[in-house]
Amino acid sequence: MIHAPRCIAAGMLGSALLLVATWASAESAAGSLPEPLSLSEAFVVADAESHPQFQRVEAAYQRAEAELLAVDAANGTQLSLQGKARWIEPADLAADQSHNDSSAHLYLRKRLYDFGQSRHAEAAGEAQLTGERLNLRRAEDQKRIEVMERFFDVLLADVQNGVDNEGMAIAFVTLDKARDRNELGQLSDIELLEYESNYQTQRLRVASSSAQKRSTRALLAAALNRPGELSSELVEPELGALDRKLPEFETLLAAAVESNPRMRAQRELLEAARLRVEAARREGRPQLSGELESSIYNRDGGSRDPFRAGLVLDVPLFTGGRVNAAVAKARASLHGLQADYAIEQREMNQRLLELWQQIGLLHIKREEMVALADYRDLYLDRSRALYELEVKTDLGDAMVRFAEARYQRTKTDYELLLAWAKLDALTGNRPGSYWLAGGVKGNE
Repeated sequence: MIHAPRCIAAGMLGSALLLVATWASAESAAGSLPEPLSLSEAFVVADAESHPQFQRVEAAYQRAEAELLAVDAANGTQLSLQGKARWIEPADLAADQSHNDSSAHLYLRKRLYDFGQSRHAEAAGEAQLTGERLNLRRAEDQKRIEVMERFFDVLLADVQNGVDNEGMAIAFVTLDKARDRNELGQLSDIELLEYESNYQTQRLRVASSSAQKRSTRALLAAALNRPGELSSELVEPELGALDRKLPEFETLLAAAVESNPRMRAQRELLEAARLRVEAARREGRPQLSGELESSIYNRDGGSRDPFRAGLVLDVPLFTGGRVNAAVAKARASLHGLQADYAIEQREMNQRLLELWQQIGLLHIKREEMVALADYRDLYLDRSRALYELEVKTDLGDAMVRFAEARYQRTKTDYELLLAWAKLDALTGNRPGSYWLAGGVKGNE
């Protein structure tokens, strides 16, 4: 077993080295957001920033560290100095008739053996610390997924705004031609108003999607803990990883049970709770301690030794129910965590099944969107050719339909990327690590 101070000291040293290694990245992230902003750069910014939503998870981790230090302190060496200032009236037969009976004592104490109580308490503290560290990893994964969602929302808002602007431009051209025909008496007023209404509807859509562009950027800035820093341009992510083969559900389930950070954390917390029950049971057992005492006395006496060394065996005979209460409390905590673990496992299984099915459907939908985009592209080419031949055509409508098909295909791609990221998180991989690494998946 790794001794608690060494474990924590090693962790602190590792954290310090990590801070030094990432100093340049943190300094860069602390400045303005990169322009244009890529998703990998957004991850760097999100990892470097201390987001408020991490504070509770970090506090739990720090509390586990403190509890482990407290366990070690209870078993550590205790050194104390005691001074006594006393004035006495010596007995008539005493050889020393002075009144100053002051003394100073230096005590050194160390618990040597407690029949497993401290061993179980220390092991519980280490398991708790490991569990909270895994919870911190899970929070980081959830933050990555949130950043991805906000990032894709911005890109989709830009595409939607482009579609709406194109629709408004076509509606304006159509309205302008309708006005000319109305002046020539070729179009009735009611038909002209229909074109006018359609144009105003398109104007409203443009205004709405323009507002959406700003609001999605504000949400992305908030997710990066950079409120008010709105990115003007984002880099579209690579889509090569969308060709990943979806494993069988049973394979994914086994990976999730073994590697999911939340499930691993729950198992560590369960082990910590079980060890605390064992530690509580041993609170009523004897304790063996070693003591050293060095003393200085102002008055001499036959029973006053300048140095003493001894072993102290403390055997509790009656604890007034304290041990039973501690065991009951620890056992209740264990039962609560067991219930939480069972609930979490069922919920994880359901989330995994839903994601597995969603990814399968999105792959099919993506093929549909590719076919639709190809069709709209060719249809637009035909409409443009007919327009150039001055043949009556639906060029404007074809342009809008092509833009809408492009939007739906992009939306499907981003939904698929996000679903894969969530699946990676459930199975113990960092969200986005597969396609950011060029298709090489692995735990981080």
